[in-house]
Amino acid sequence: MSNRNKLFVPGLTTKFDMTFIVRKSPDDVFNYISQPDLFVAIHPVIYKINELEKGSWRIFEKLRFAGIPLSFNYPASMQCDATSREIYMQAVVMNVVAISLSFQINEHKENTRINEHITIKSIFPVHPVIKQVFKNKHKEMFDFLNRQI
Repeated sequence: MSNRNKLFVPGLTTKFDMTFIVRKSPDDVFNYISQPDLFVAIHPVIYKINELEKGSWRIFEKLRFAGIPLSFNYPASMQCDATSREIYMQAVVMNVVAISLSFQINEHKENTRINEHITIKSIFPVHPVIKQVFKNKHKEMFDFLNRQI
């Protein structure tokens, strides 16, 4: 998966990794992350995705910042490699936050291990909040997927 575009917004850059283990097959996990209708079904803040064309989505989210509900949408690009079970997503949200995500999905004993690599670039007041949102909401997402039959 080369050809990943650089996204530009001013501010700080943070890179971090998270690992999740779920009781689903690697193919099921790949499908949940790579298919818009399945991704919406497990994601705690994304409520709608319109696929504009292959590899291009418009994502709609509802999130609370300091207790205030906020709805917004943004374009995102996605590249998927079913053979290696790797998924790359990029987005710029409201010209304030640039996000790059990669998911590597592998068998792990009788489960599946998801290694998620996240890069966030944003201005300072937003930066620590966005990082915490990713940590919390993606943990919720994979915990929810783990509970699905």
